[in-house]
Amino acid sequence: MRIRESCVNSEDIKRECNSDYLLSYMQAGFGIMICKELKKEKVDYLGYIDFHCEYLGDDILISKVVIYESEEETRRLTSLFKGKILIDSYRDKIM
Repeated sequence: MRIRESCVNSEDIKRECNSDYLLSYMQAGFGIMICKELKKEKVDYLGYIDFHCEYLGDDILISKVVIYESEEETRRLTSLFKGKILIDSYRDKIM
């Protein structure tokens, strides 16, 4: 099995969701939000990524991708990315 079949780059998720970056503060318990920049210092939260990891610092295993106000998109994105390891980008704000 190829590694690309078990992982997904955050850039692919952002392209599918038409978003700008992912935001998360793991140590504070703030999950992974899918964000779109609007105007100066304003952010629209499009949805979130539900994930599983045992310990802080473990790989992030995607269990669900939720898009607010769109059940169809939620199902489509979840079927695309469920069970894959998220590889975040330097453009994301995942801490």
